[in-house]
Amino acid sequence: MPEQAIDINSRALFEGLVYNEEGQPAQVVTIGGVAHYAIPDDGFLRHVEARGIDDAVLDALQEQVSGMQDELVTAILKMLQQDDIFTKAAVEASVRNLKSNVRSSDSREWLPWLRLLGFRVVVDIHGQGEHLSLMQVRRHIDFLDRYGRLGPEREAFAGVSNALSEAGFTASTAELTMKPNLLVALEGDDAGAIFNLVEQLDELDDVSNVYHNLDVTDEMVAQFA
Repeated sequence: MPEQAIDINSRALFEGLVYNEEGQPAQVVTIGGVAHYAIPDDGFLRHVEARGIDDAVLDALQEQVSGMQDELVTAILKMLQQDDIFTKAAVEASVRNLKSNVRSSDSREWLPWLRLLGFRVVVDIHGQGEHLSLMQVRRHIDFLDRYGRLGPEREAFAGVSNALSEAGFTASTAELTMKPNLLVALEGDDAGAIFNLVEQLDELDDVSNVYHNLDVTDEMVAQFA
């Protein structure tokens, strides 16, 4: 049986993730078969076609991904431990066609993860454009810590930090960090690709820290940093 074509005008990709600048959530309504985000606006609801907002979000994501496509593809291939031309071509196509792939996917498969990560689409409804950002950074970090089972470590760290503070000590820096159990040594272009990827990720507005398990040498820092 042939697959039914998807009417992109009737779908709202980011349902439950769209808010106005005051943090009020938008509802999804259908008008004439077209999905709209009903965004609160000073006691009223401003109806904006969902496709326009969704396209703005996808364009922003596509731009970020395209800006570091080579580094991202290299990192994905290393993670998959595959380097054949067919896998590389498939990964490159997925990255290059991010927008259309998301459009054709079932949003129910990835919306719950975006919600857990605190992802929000914040819409400026007074003509300044749309933008997206992580509005719940603390919740995002808490979720990642729970996923990594770091609850006991956080409690132990807090206990030590409080004890030192009560004893009159002042720490210049006190934080939990991620340290890999296994370091991977790379050379040449491979090392340069990972350095570039880490650098571009670190420059993203919503990224605070980037962790990796690359065995960084002084020679690599001098060459690529």
